[in-house]
Amino acid sequence: MFLIGMIIFMIFNAKRKQRIIPIIKPLENTTVDFTKTIGNLYFQEGNHDTIMEKKIIYFLEKLRQDYLINTQNLDEDFIKKVHQKTGKDITLIQKAVLLIKRQRKTFKSTEADLIELNNVIEKILESK
Repeated sequence: MFLIGMIIFMIFNAKRKQRIIPIIKPLENTTVDFTKTIGNLYFQEGNHDTIMEKKIIYFLEKLRQDYLINTQNLDEDFIKKVHQKTGKDITLIQKAVLLIKRQRKTFKSTEADLIELNNVIEKILESK
């Protein structure tokens, strides 16, 4: 009786044992690394125009998505809407619009222009 009980116990106990689930390491997000690599490549090549244009596209897209602002016309109405929705200094926004218009008009920029535009955009988009 004892042997039969042990065999039945072993059969049911073996069925109820759960197998160990292996730990799978999640895939790394390499998007940021890729973006930094491409940015460094443009910067090392001295292609400031391309970097500035991409920064402008990113900035305007961020305004469209986060604040639902129409970015077709960069006029006084646009500046007021960005000021109202972001709460940032209006002179900072005017400076960003001026830099964007100047870049799109001349298509030539220097490293100083790129740094200035980047600083202005970061100040506008930073959260409080």
